[in-house]
Amino acid sequence: MRLQVRPGRHAAQVFQKTGYERASMADIGAHVGYFKTTLYSYFASEEVLFYKVVTEAAEAEFQAT
Repeated sequence: MRLQVRPGRHAAQVFQKTGYERASMADIGAHVGYFKTTLYSYFASEEVLFYKVVTEAAEAEFQAT
């Protein structure tokens, strides 16, 4: 099963707005339109999702240069 909306971009917006420490999977889920339990079924933790966000941003930056 795949997510219809990729949460990475939305998670990045939440992390940017509230900071990593204050962001929660519930906040990110609400921003994307998923329950936090759905996010946890794809990402073991907020840290794993944050790592994905940072990795995607680095890859996009690398490809742009």
